[in-house]
Amino acid sequence: MKQIALILLISIFLSAPVFAQTDASYQPTPVEISQTRAQKGSEWFFDHKVLPKQTMYSICRAYGVTQQEVYEANSAALETGLKTGIDLYIP
Repeated sequence: MKQIALILLISIFLSAPVFAQTDASYQPTPVEISQTRAQKGSEWFFDHKVLPKQTMYSICRAYGVTQQEVYEANSAALETGLKTGIDLYIP
């Protein structure tokens, strides 16, 4: 009887992580490429306003740039991390 209970308990614990990862309710906000351009020094950038649930990865992927390029162009704005409502300069 103890063996059956042990096997059942182990089965429950091993299946829990599988069920925990099937929640697909999180949907990041799609990134639309900005039509607004801004000049910073002698360079031109896209001026992108961060919307709720947008990630640095999704923004960089949409514009075809690396995260490092965005961090270098926005070092002061990103000191506290990516926040909703900030304007990013995208090279």
